Amino acid sequence: MQSPARVAGSALVLALAATVLWGAPASEEGPATAEREMVANVFGEMVEKPQYGGTIAVAITESPTNFDPWFGYSVPEVLNGQEPVFERLGDLNWAFRAGAGGEPSRYISLPETAGELAESWEVSPDLKTYTFHIRRGIHWQDKGEVAGREFDAYDVLFTFQRNWGLEEFSEKGGGPAWWKTGQIPYESVEAPDRWTFVIKTHTPALDTLDQILCANRCPNFMVAPEVIRAHGDMSDWRNVVGTGPFMLTDFVPGSSVTYTRNPNYWNSDPLHPDNQLPYADEVKYFVIPEPEARVAAFRSGRLALPGLYWSSLTFEQRRTLAQTNPELVEVSIPGEQSTTFTFRMDRAPFDNKNVRIAMQKAINAAELNDLYYDGQGDPTPYGYVSTLTNGMNVPFAEWPDDIKWQYEYDPGEAERLLDEAGYRRGADGKRFKAGWDVTTAWGHDVDLAQAVTTYFDAIGVDVEVNELPDGTTMQDRLSAGSHGGITAGCCRHAPYDAYASMRYRFYGEPGLYHGIADATFNALMDQIAGVTDNETMADLVRAVDLHYISEMWSVAWPLSPIGMMHQPWLKGYTGQLGAAMEGGVYLLPYLWIDQEMKTQMGH
Repeated sequence: MQSPARVAGSALVLALAATVLWGAPASEEGPATAEREMVANVFGEMVEKPQYGGTIAVAITESPTNFDPWFGYSVPEVLNGQEPVFERLGDLNWAFRAGAGGEPSRYISLPETAGELAESWEVSPDLKTYTFHIRRGIHWQDKGEVAGREFDAYDVLFTFQRNWGLEEFSEKGGGPAWWKTGQIPYESVEAPDRWTFVIKTHTPALDTLDQILCANRCPNFMVAPEVIRAHGDMSDWRNVVGTGPFMLTDFVPGSSVTYTRNPNYWNSDPLHPDNQLPYADEVKYFVIPEPEARVAAFRSGRLALPGLYWSSLTFEQRRTLAQTNPELVEVSIPGEQSTTFTFRMDRAPFDNKNVRIAMQKAINAAELNDLYYDGQGDPTPYGYVSTLTNGMNVPFAEWPDDIKWQYEYDPGEAERLLDEAGYRRGADGKRFKAGWDVTTAWGHDVDLAQAVTTYFDAIGVDVEVNELPDGTTMQDRLSAGSHGGITAGCCRHAPYDAYASMRYRFYGEPGLYHGIADATFNALMDQIAGVTDNETMADLVRAVDLHYISEMWSVAWPLSPIGMMHQPWLKGYTGQLGAAMEGGVYLLPYLWIDQEMKTQMGH
């Protein structure tokens, strides 16, 4: 969850110039004709008065496997399962920058963070001491051993000791999924009093604050000492307790997860400060792995949202729903390209850079944009770092000519490069075969993947799309490198701190997933780890992005028009992306149900 200061930026400003993709916008007033009560928000705008009550039903593609943050997550659904219950010290602030045209930044800059369980913090001038002031008046959910007592700095100290395997956890060791907080060069951690928490490090670094908050891709949530000491962990969902807006009240593995409103939640709606959050009485996740079943449930009104990510629906699914169910509300938002891939570069044929360049030059991005996205996407080549970062990326116009050449459509040159690399066409016209792992559980568009492979067919490369049933299988094959040479290229053009994601995936001897052992990349990442000013950080991130672009660790095709759809009776959603891997989870407390409209529509 977020502090009022942070949500004022996210809940209102992050509409991100939302537009409907097909036809006129669906009216927020919906089909109900009754006059609604209007109230003024903090900006003096007259808006519908939010209502309390009701259930927000959402589809998830996989069942969570463990709600205890110590175990981290193996698939995004685990983090989604934890998010309604637990909270962090703080999170990055999604907000406009002055003069930036409404583009958010998810990159490391100390002014862009805002408090959650910590009301504020100070960072010493030498970037080695981090002092957090814990917000008073926050209570644990009133259940189990903790019984609603007030949250304090000793809880924070306990959580970090548990995560890092300190003090009473020295024999057990730290959590297995704490890859990011594990990078913190901590020297000591203490709570000098009930409302103060301090981390001291031995090496200054600009991104240490983000690693402490762990807002991107790892569940650095606070846990209650009484519960852990009583049960050892929270593997049993019945023991799960946090400080968040919803309490976990039922879990049927493989079927559903139910969250009930926390009546003692501390936060309020920043647009309506007198309104305690959350609005909904209940949030219910339904586990629906099959894309067709999710679409059917959404179309019928069983779901308020088809999923927790904009990638819950493909472009074609959104287009069809806009035609068959014109009452649905759709907003278009900028974001990442989920259906992309990265090569396995420690084995043939993709250990040869010319082969990778040939794969890119085979793709007619302009044609693909016209045929698959009705011209609504953007065929301009892009790197790993999002164009939404206000200068942290390297725009295509600034790429050197020799790198631009690598991304120009030229199937004849692609064939020459493959011939030169020793992969000539055989009697059957094929040069080599490869497999490409995709899964709809991660928002992959299987039809788009099949369309992309037709360009590879044209240059004699036989790429078989291997559709996997779930994210766990996908992750296992990714980790083991047991795929056919091409697998998920997660988070390319993602609107958050992509350099940390790049480090996670590519740094090392070799990197974690794709067999990359690149000395230049590793050296740049080592420099980033020691950066102490934002200007140098931006320069290094641009250098990392350009190196990724140049080395062709992946290929680029059109950025799709991204859209999220919801039922007209779900109010308060205007296209926010959510923070990092949380997707839309952190928005749920701010959404409300128009009960009258829902009833009139027969739901």
